[in-house]
Amino acid sequence: MTNIESLKTNIQFINNTLEDLEKDIQQYQKDIEKLTNENINLKKELNNLTTLENKNIKSLNIFTNISHFNKYVEELYNVQKWNIKSSSYKDRAETLKNYSYWNILKEQFTSKKLTHWNISNEQMVSFFDTMHLMYIMLNSFNNDDIKNNMIIIQEYQIETLNKPRIDYLLAYRNNIVLLEFGKSNNYLSLAKDTSKKQQQLNGYETSIKSTLVDSDTISVMSIPIIYLSEDDEQNIESNNNTISDAVKKINKMLLKNKNAFEQLQLAE
Repeated sequence: MTNIESLKTNIQFINNTLEDLEKDIQQYQKDIEKLTNENINLKKELNNLTTLENKNIKSLNIFTNISHFNKYVEELYNVQKWNIKSSSYKDRAETLKNYSYWNILKEQFTSKKLTHWNISNEQMVSFFDTMHLMYIMLNSFNNDDIKNNMIIIQEYQIETLNKPRIDYLLAYRNNIVLLEFGKSNNYLSLAKDTSKKQQQLNGYETSIKSTLVDSDTISVMSIPIIYLSEDDEQNIESNNNTISDAVKKINKMLLKNKNAFEQLQLAE
């Protein structure tokens, strides 16, 4: 083969390669466009799932019942396979912020203007952890009326001077349950961390009662949910026990108007 023929062959190879690259680029652009459209559609779906609004209630989301909450969370991310890792919030955020659900939730929080400051990456990680635990908790309720009629408010803002936010507020009939989550570093510090979180909740209870128009007819209870990373069986069992105890307390409060036999069934 002469040098000219060899050069022609090389040029043809380069042209073919460029054509292939151009096709790949076009395909990548189509894939990006598809993912962008899917992201937009997901945002619209999530907004449609949280349409219960009230001008007097400031919160991230208001869910009409447990199924409503489930649908929102399941649309947002793979909550059933979520794992609370032992690595730092900072390290976890570096990985998680590459996923679309991270930006969707962050944009949703920013749009609600619940704070003057940007939400931190550490707070974002805790949002997903607590939604995972709430998903487990809410799906532990067996009473159909509770499942169908209990309202779940996420990041409820108390309209007092410093406007604190509560992780979750449950409203059922004339009962309000305040839930605050916190992560403990180890099993031995659970009791101390729970006591500290309860003190914080006691202040929230007082603030909530001060904002109610008819506080005498409303019962308010608060429960701290202190959890551990899910990196071993002991920690997972501890989290499950914490959730189970909280569900028992909530059931006792919400079902206190049941008849005598039903009350006996709720006894510990």
